Amino acid sequence: MNVTFGCVVLSKEKDRILLVREKSEKHKQLEKWNLVSGKADDPDEFIFDKAILREIQEETGIDVEVKGLIGVYESITPVDRAVYFVFGCYAKTVEVTISDKAVLDAKFFSFDEFWGISTDEIVHEDMKLVTKNFIDGKYIDVIRSVKYGG
Repeated sequence: MNVTFGCVVLSKEKDRILLVREKSEKHKQLEKWNLVSGKADDPDEFIFDKAILREIQEETGIDVEVKGLIGVYESITPVDRAVYFVFGCYAKTVEVTISDKAVLDAKFFSFDEFWGISTDEIVHEDMKLVTKNFIDGKYIDVIRSVKYGG
């Protein structure tokens, strides 16, 4: 099972949400609008720190401040299973620039647009639940990664 993460990224004004569409060799469902997501590429790259900042920067060019963990669930797709951690972030910048070849599109949506997106246009309806959790200030306490020496 993989460990992955997604990020609810709200604009500085906290009135828009950043979503991405990525190419997928695995499944067409994954090409719909989604939270910025990824995984730690390096064993020394903790999800809670460097991996989130790197992934958002690569996919959208946006710098963020990570506020906290807002959801954890098991993600089951037609091609794999993963434990999926969702973090709430605030954008520090506003201009979207895509440098990752796998990203088809990335943009900020107003909340009216986001709440109105049909389930046919997004990867999963739970995106709206975790976004509401973040807006409502619901966080899950996180114990930072602990490395054991050898």
